[in-house]
Amino acid sequence: NDKEYLYPEEIFKTNFSLVINYNMNFDKDELSKSSIEEINRYYDVNKKDQNSYYIQLMSIFPDVKKDDIIEAKYSKNGIVSFYHNKSLTGKITELEFSQKFLDIWLYKDNKYKSMTKDLFRINE
Repeated sequence: NDKEYLYPEEIFKTNFSLVINYNMNFDKDELSKSSIEEINRYYDVNKKDQNSYYIQLMSIFPDVKKDDIIEAKYSKNGIVSFYHNKSLTGKITELEFSQKFLDIWLYKDNKYKSMTKDLFRINE
C-alpha cells in the first residue's frame, strides 16, 4: 500500500526509521568508509567534514554479521539514533549530517533505489 510510504522531499518533516538487515559481514571501518563514499556521490563534502563524519560513524557503527539489523531512527528535530540489534549504539545530532547520511537511501537517484521502499517504517 503506497499510502504507508512517504515521498523523500516530505520525509524529513516526520519521524521515521530506516531498517537494514545485513546479508553479509562488514566491519565498522567498511561501513563508515562506504557511507562517506556514498555521501560524496551526492554532495561536495570537504576533507575536514569527511574526516569528521568518518570519526562519528566509526564511534556509532558496530561490526555487523550476517542477519544483524541496524536501525537508523530519524526524529524531525534532525537527530538520527542508531540501533544495532535493538541496542542503541550512538547518534548523529547535526541536522546537515543526519540528512546527508540518510540521503544515501533517500536521494532521488541513489544506487539503492530498488530497495528504498522496503527500508522505511513510519513512526507514528
